[in-house]
Amino acid sequence: MKKVISVLLLLALACTLFGCKGQKTTNANGTPAQFSVGYCKVNITPEERVALGGYSNPAFRTMQNILDDMYATAVAFADTEGNIVLLINTDLLRSYQNYNPATQQRIAEATGIPAEQIVITCNHSHSVPDLNYSAPETDRYKE
Repeated sequence: MKKVISVLLLLALACTLFGCKGQKTTNANGTPAQFSVGYCKVNITPEERVALGGYSNPAFRTMQNILDDMYATAVAFADTEGNIVLLINTDLLRSYQNYNPATQQRIAEATGIPAEQIVITCNHSHSVPDLNYSAPETDRYKE
């Protein structure tokens, strides 16, 4: 879990630091405004075989090989008034409600982006680690 949280923090920092200038738009008062968009992608593929998610018993379904890498991606949108929205997607089974608020808070503290403006989602793949399954290799991956 710490590895996943660390990756999400890294994504958030990279997006806020390395944004690029975007298209001109107008503010609510009609004055011209600009926004910046930052994007980054980090490989989160496990280094050892772990139980896969989405099966009745993860112990019966352990990864055999890696066909495609797993990634966490983030996009940050910022306007000239300092408003930022950060969208993060992970190649995980589900967006874990038990750690999303804590992760959002850690990202908020590290970046200054309000936690309520950070969205963490997943693509719901059944060929990725099940972070709810407790086994030594899965616990190491979470760390």
